[in-house]
Amino acid sequence: MIFTRQRNVSDLHIKIRDIYITRVFSTKFLGVVIDCKLEWKDHINYLCNKLSKSIGILYKAKLVLNSSALKSLYYSFAYPYISYCIHVWGKSLKTYTDRLFKIQKKLIRIISHAKYLDHTDPLFSKHKLLKLDSIYLYSLSILMYKVNTNLVPTPITQLFVLNNEIHNYYTRQSNLFHIPEYLNNKSISSIKYQGPVIWKNIPGHIRECTSIDAFKFYVKRYILSKQ
Repeated sequence: MIFTRQRNVSDLHIKIRDIYITRVFSTKFLGVVIDCKLEWKDHINYLCNKLSKSIGILYKAKLVLNSSALKSLYYSFAYPYISYCIHVWGKSLKTYTDRLFKIQKKLIRIISHAKYLDHTDPLFSKHKLLKLDSIYLYSLSILMYKVNTNLVPTPITQLFVLNNEIHNYYTRQSNLFHIPEYLNNKSISSIKYQGPVIWKNIPGHIRECTSIDAFKFYVKRYILSKQ
C-alpha cells in the first residue's frame, strides 16, 4: 500500500497525455517513506507509530517473560523496523531521530524490567544492544564492507571511489575511500559522504576481515565498546 501526503499547491502542474498528475510531498516506496526534501521526518513518524505497538507488546509480555525472552521479542518486533534502510535515513536531523531514540529507550527499560526513569546507558551495555546511532554506524559499516569486497550491485559501488583512483602517489590512505568535499548539511548526511568517513574510522584489522560474518562480529563488538 502506497502512503501519500498531499497539500494544495499552485506552482507546479504536470500533465501526461492530457491527464494532470497530482503532486504528493511524500510517498512510501519499498517500505521507506520518501519526502520531497529528503528530510525523512515522515519516515521516522511512520516508524514511531509502528514501534509504539511494540511497546505495548513487550510491556504485557514482561509480566510473564524474563529479559532474555523480551530481548528476543525486541529483535522480532522492533529491531527490523529500526534497522531497515537506516543507512539511508539514519543521519537525518537530531530533532527527528530523538523521538525514535526515546521509544528505543522505553523498550530497553521494559526488557530490563527497569523503572520508568532509570538511566539506559548501563542497560544497553548490559544486554549488548546497539543504540539508534550505533545501529546506523553498524549498518553503514556493513554496506561499506560489501562495497569494498564487491558484494553489492555496480550502481552502488559507483557511488564511491578510492583515493588511489584520484591521485597516483602513495599515501597511508590510498586504499581507503575518498571523502567528498561537501559543504551543506544534507550532502554531509548522505551515504556518499558518511560511508567513507565511517569506513576510515574502523580499525584496519576489522576492515581486512576475510568474511562478512567475521566483519559483522568484530565491527559490532568495536561499536559496542565505543557506545
